[in-house]
Formats: sequence, structure tokens, C-alpha cells
Amino acid sequence: MTPRTLLHPLLSLLTGLLLFGAAPAAAVEVVVGSLKIARDVDAQQVVSLDVWLNLAPAEVAPDLAAYQVAVTLSSSIVGGGLNPPAALPSLAHPAVIITNFTPDFAGLDDAGRLSAAAFLDAGSTPIADGAGLMQIDVVVPARVAGVYTLAVDLDPIQGTVLADGLGAPIPFSAVDGTLNVAQGVPALETPWLAALGLLLAGIALLYGQPLSSGASVRWGTRPGN
Repeated sequence: MTPRTLLHPLLSLLTGLLLFGAAPAAAVEVVVGSLKIARDVDAQQVVSLDVWLNLAPAEVAPDLAAYQVAVTLSSSIVGGGLNPPAALPSLAHPAVIITNFTPDFAGLDDAGRLSAAAFLDAGSTPIADGAGLMQIDVVVPARVAGVYTLAVDLDPIQGTVLADGLGAPIPFSAVDGTLNVAQGVPALETPWLAALGLLLAGIALLYGQPLSSGASVRWGTRPGN
């Protein structure tokens, strides 16, 4: 399925936006998964996250006939970032629509953006709570740490749109995701620091002054400063 073959259903989504406008209430959330990991000092990591739909409590599930969804990375990851193409969601969030699934529907995906679209050939299907839209991969190079926001792109043309069987837009709210790559403990990540710590402890014991459990070493200072 090429971007050109998606022209008709995507134009239908746009036509629905123009004719029907946006509905006042949002019974649906578009959610990007979040995860916290420890950085790896030796090798890159690839993190997979689902993007899915949640239903507000006590709301009647709207019917979905087509969607396009896009996620952007808040800041660049040197040597890494989003890894095209997007894929069908994992079994944790079964795909709401499998037919005509097309990653990068607008031809814009790169290390800062991933997207996908899908549509039914006919009819519509009720949205189940937790139903998946796509899965994205984030490449985290070795030694990289930081907190990165994975935001739902709300652009009505090239971003995220849900539509019912009449082409009318289904209102939704966005829940952005976060990838937290924790710094870790430097003493454990740097072997020579651990060895130096053992050496200092040995010197202290030699002079009869064992280091207490609250002792610390501050680099670049002299004792007494």
C-alpha cells in the first residue's frame, strides 16, 4: 500500500473535518506508552512502545472506519531516535484496524517522527478500550541518558485523525508518552572509580581510620576545603 493509494480515504478524513467540524466532547484518548529504563554504557538499546486508544468511563464506544496517527520526539537523540517504519501494535493492544495498514502514510517519517494509517474497505468497527493503532521503536545509543517526550501530533492533515463510517471526525484527547533513560550510578558504570574507591578504603584502614558508611569522595577538592 503506497501513500498514493491512501489518497481517497485520507481525503475523506479531511472532507469530514471540513463538513462536520470538531465535536464538543472527547470520549476517546490517543495514548502513547511510557517507559523508564537504565542507560547502557556498552551497547545501544531499542525500546518498543505501543500507541493505543482508551475509552472514557461510561462512554459508548464510537465506531471507527479509518485513522491516521503520528508521534513526534520532543528532542533529538544523537545517533538514535525514532526508528522507521512504524509497525502494527503488540498483542498487549490488539490492532483496532488491521486492513490497509500503511506506515509513513505522508512520506515524512524520520528519526523525529513515526506515523501510520489504516482503514476498512467498508463499514466501521466499535473502538475497544485499549485497542492499538501502531507500535514505534526508539533507538537509544550507548551512554545516552535523558527524558524524552513522545507527543501525539495533532496536525489535522499530516497528524492524528480518527474518522467514523461517514467520514466525520471522532474527537479525542491526547496522552503523550515519556521515555526516561536513567543515568545510573557512575561508580558502577566506571570500573576505575570502583577500584579507586577500594584503594582509598584500604589506605584508610591502614592508618586506622575506617571510612564510615556516610563517607564520600569529592573530585577536584582538597581535604579540609
